[in-house]
Amino acid sequence: MATPVEDCVYHCYGDPVAIEQRGGRVADRDTVRANYLENMANGMLAMDSLEVEVEHFFVSDDAIAWDGYTRLRLPGTALAEAGVPLPDGGTADDVFVLTARQAIVIPFRDGLMVGEDFYLDGQGTWEKVA
Repeated sequence: MATPVEDCVYHCYGDPVAIEQRGGRVADRDTVRANYLENMANGMLAMDSLEVEVEHFFVSDDAIAWDGYTRLRLPGTALAEAGVPLPDGGTADDVFVLTARQAIVIPFRDGLMVGEDFYLDGQGTWEKVA
């Protein structure tokens, strides 16, 4: 967490759960850090369950941006604990994969992250893993 500026702001657009829980906005480095730790602990940011298919990638002197698809594999228990409704016919004992189109823009100031603008195509598509 040494890379964000102290007054960083993270915005989330298109994800109804994130917007409901945090108003779509997380501000200041300590709050951003707490948000990342919480989501790593509850499995919502489990890096070994995350796959990113980048379609476009852009780098400039003051920003990085990419868009494409993200696939996230999560147990039903993690979804339930995070307040995400289980897909029809799913239970907390099942495992699900979320596929969602997204775009992320990360602006920089003096070599540090000013924040992140995260765009998600709504709720994406949840599928139960066989």
